Amino acid sequence: MSTLKRNLLICMILATVIGLMSCQSTGQIPDQIHFNPSPGSYIEDSEGVSSEIFLQDFQLTAGESEEQYFIYWDSGRKINTGETIFILSGTMRNDHEKNRYIAMYAIAYDEFGQIVSRTLDAAHTLGQILVSIENGDTGQFTMHLNTANNIDYVRIIARTYNLPPP
Repeated sequence: MSTLKRNLLICMILATVIGLMSCQSTGQIPDQIHFNPSPGSYIEDSEGVSSEIFLQDFQLTAGESEEQYFIYWDSGRKINTGETIFILSGTMRNDHEKNRYIAMYAIAYDEFGQIVSRTLDAAHTLGQILVSIENGDTGQFTMHLNTANNIDYVRIIARTYNLPPP
């Protein structure tokens, strides 16, 4: 074995042993993720005001993408059909007295507050889904996010409209 190959192998082993290389695949859900809001709370809009959408429950899982997504905040990247993505799905109740259209998205941050993942969907605008739930009714939502192995915190954001947003 050449000296260069041997030294590279030693560096890789040392890096793995002391934790410099991540052993976690980006297709796995990182442990200890914090969510805002938590189940049993109202989802806020981007300005921190209650959307009057009550988040009953949700789950974040890894799955295969059923379609191709362009990562709009990173123009050179795309996610192909069959690649691993994160799926955020759950149940919510619309407590808004007149608005039935709900635009939602999620942003995931690392421990330093840097964005590492976002909603990939583009229902009415890039990076958002649109759900229609009558006042007082309960409905389901599903969002797709790019994978990241360093997610510390996920913020779910919602805003209601009386007409479908443009």
